[in-house]
Amino acid sequence: MTVTIDAVTSLTPLFSRPVVTTSPEEHHVLYSFKLKPLQTFNTTYGHCWTSLFDCGVVAKRNIDRDSGPGLAVSFHLMVKLATLEIPVSVDDGTVLVGYRTAAIPIARKGNCVLWHLETSKAGQIDPGRLASTQTSWHKVKDYKELADLQCILGWCQVAHVMLGTQDIHEEVRWSRARSQGRTLHWTGINFTGHLMSAAPLQIGAQFSVTYTFVMNRQTFPATTVYSQMLRDTSREVAVVIDSDAERAWLVPKLSLILHMSHMYIRHRRIQVNPIPYAAPHPDGAEAAESALLHAGNTVILPSQGRDILRLRELLLGLNINLINSKPVLEESRERKVFGVELMDLITQPPSGGKMKRVEPNRSAGRWACIANGADAVVICAGIGEAIKPAAGNSGLNQRCVSLPIGYYYLAAPLRCLEIIVQRQGDDLEQLQSGSVRLAHARSWAISGDPFQQCSHPAHNAETCWDSKDLFQEPYQKGRWSALTGQVSTYPSVSPTHLNNLMNGAVVFGRRQQKRD
Repeated sequence: MTVTIDAVTSLTPLFSRPVVTTSPEEHHVLYSFKLKPLQTFNTTYGHCWTSLFDCGVVAKRNIDRDSGPGLAVSFHLMVKLATLEIPVSVDDGTVLVGYRTAAIPIARKGNCVLWHLETSKAGQIDPGRLASTQTSWHKVKDYKELADLQCILGWCQVAHVMLGTQDIHEEVRWSRARSQGRTLHWTGINFTGHLMSAAPLQIGAQFSVTYTFVMNRQTFPATTVYSQMLRDTSREVAVVIDSDAERAWLVPKLSLILHMSHMYIRHRRIQVNPIPYAAPHPDGAEAAESALLHAGNTVILPSQGRDILRLRELLLGLNINLINSKPVLEESRERKVFGVELMDLITQPPSGGKMKRVEPNRSAGRWACIANGADAVVICAGIGEAIKPAAGNSGLNQRCVSLPIGYYYLAAPLRCLEIIVQRQGDDLEQLQSGSVRLAHARSWAISGDPFQQCSHPAHNAETCWDSKDLFQEPYQKGRWSALTGQVSTYPSVSPTHLNNLMNGAVVFGRRQQKRD
């Protein structure tokens, strides 16, 4: 088979110059040429089309065209050569796919379309994992728009690295890849044997293989820049567990650090508290950052010399303690939730602090995956109402606006849940028609009516906590809804409704019977 390709580089022609000879008796022109031996066809760009042929001879020539290098073919010939069968919609565009081939439109230049061919060496090609669709490509809804244009099979002659330039978007999300916190590694083989000569003769052998777990968690140094610490911790979350009241909250980490600084003042018995307070706000991280942004030089412990404790040093130290507490924790499970003592992080006892464990009822198993995804898990006693409804939503019955004691329910603002969801590669907008991931194999879809308005009068025996529709439960993907307590269809949430709910909070857990 002979294939002609237009090349823009200087190549040695296959034919030499013609030689002209003449004589007086007869006039004739003799053309002589010398065919050079075949050489291996090598090209560094625009050669994706070569995978269509097992063998062949390529004739090269110099030509300058705006479409760039590659194999110029008609659309129908490209479809036939690449055995393309169906159009597949990928990321608002269309690619042509065969069993082991896929053609992706890269760019359009006038009446030409530059296509890139990807092939699979084993098995059917996956349109969702094409390398070319992970970068910029020419997206069209209907491939028929390109059918009448000339096709150039190839890619680019000159490639630019786009990372770090202003021409590539910077909104990169977390991947949905599975986390691997530790791996099992083989360390050795032991073989022992024994022989006893006493009658009867006894021969024995023992063989063992030794493995060890290797931690695969990268830790990052804590920032020492005050303004950066405020901004970083405003995008982090923590789970606060009150073991006495048996209830929990998911809160912004910066709000927790600010509260810990006030606890430090009280524990040190400092008479005048110079640390500012944050105003109650649906976005607690923003409120805390606004209160602390210009208060870094506030003196906490004055001294005659230069050894002065300022608010910036106190907050940076508390943040470092929280960062160092996460790696020492075991992964929380259905009946066991692990954390560190909040007071140990504040007082820093010389003996250090140990991991602590609470063993709640089965309701806690409904949010253990949230604790594992948080940046810190702290356990304390008597912290009070860490989250409560705004005054306009309080209703008439005060028991409806307080997270019940003794059930280990978890109250979680949607703004905090958004951080955990984004780290799993999802977005809360997916709640409009489906579910979002909270952890590997753990997802959540809004169920019931978690944002219902309270209508219970004061001193009424019935409260909002008696309604099953209030509680949310993560479910495990791949299991039947009967086993997870999750219905098979999800309620639809409009974009406007979802935006209005971003200031709200939901409660995770399973509704428990009233205790006497």
